[in-house]
Amino acid sequence: MEQGENAIKVYKHYPSLEALNSTQDGSGESKISVDEKDSFFYTAYDVKASVDLQSQLSRYIGEVTSNTFIQSIILQKLDQSDLKLEVALPYNLFGSNNADEEKGKTLSWDISTATETPVEFEVIVPKVKTIATTAGIVVVFIIGAVILIVKGKRKRK
Repeated sequence: MEQGENAIKVYKHYPSLEALNSTQDGSGESKISVDEKDSFFYTAYDVKASVDLQSQLSRYIGEVTSNTFIQSIILQKLDQSDLKLEVALPYNLFGSNNADEEKGKTLSWDISTATETPVEFEVIVPKVKTIATTAGIVVVFIIGAVILIVKGKRKRK
């Protein structure tokens, strides 16, 4: 957690997109799904999630205090806050998304404390090894074709 002048940032690192599938909320229910679409040159990960802060916050605030007046004040103050969810990747690999803001390697969503916020994005990860192998094979075929053409012209002369 990092605290700025008027901001508090909370970070959560996931080792892979597949690790998001096992993420659960406090009720044990998964709110994140990751679908993998495999292609020859890339793998696309379609991530869909929903952020429901109101139910989460109500449950946590209820654990701290049973006074409904204090609970409503806390929820009202949080509702006046500017909450953002940011997803950052090491590379600019985003496909389609419903983010409110896209800056290079980071997508941002404005999160509401009153309603559920859908979060959807696609990450396209190229298969570098497959691309390099295919490019190498194409180069070998082109060199072979050029050699055959040059040899064919020399025999005719």
